[in-house]
Amino acid sequence: MIKHIIVLIITAISILQQSNFAIMNRIIHDETLIAPGVGAEKIILNETVSKLNDTYQGLEYRTAKLKEESDLFRDVLKLNMSIGIKFNEIRYFYSNNAVVFLKNNIVQTVAGLNTDRITVDTVDLMRGTSYFILNYGNASLQILKESGGNAYIYPTKGIAILDDNNDDSIDLYFVFPPVKQ
Repeated sequence: MIKHIIVLIITAISILQQSNFAIMNRIIHDETLIAPGVGAEKIILNETVSKLNDTYQGLEYRTAKLKEESDLFRDVLKLNMSIGIKFNEIRYFYSNNAVVFLKNNIVQTVAGLNTDRITVDTVDLMRGTSYFILNYGNASLQILKESGGNAYIYPTKGIAILDDNNDDSIDLYFVFPPVKQ
């Protein structure tokens, strides 16, 4: 009996690893695909800057290197969040409007300004914030209302969207490592 349980556990781990690899492979080959907590814009979270350079070889970008660490939600978005996503370099790629936040040459967060994207859960960002929330639900959703717009953050899923004019359109999205509760 214990042997069967061990075999089931090993099989389940193997299937999860294969499905995660399949999702990563799809992201690397499809810049329109977003995988919450995994990657977007052909970039996988936790990859090295050399891999990032290979992915975007020859594409123009602008870099901002910081003297000290900053926090994505607190320092950039001015949101009071308990989750901390630290970075010390930002790269903005002109061709696809992608922003990559790096910490010590490792990808921490991918942000996209092009919302002609779809998630691995088949949620089309062009359909707006209401559609996004309808599909992702309220579990772990944090809504931060600011005078200029709203941020909808799913810490345990590793995705956030911003609607800067409160017009039900997604203007920016972030993919980051999921926060464990």
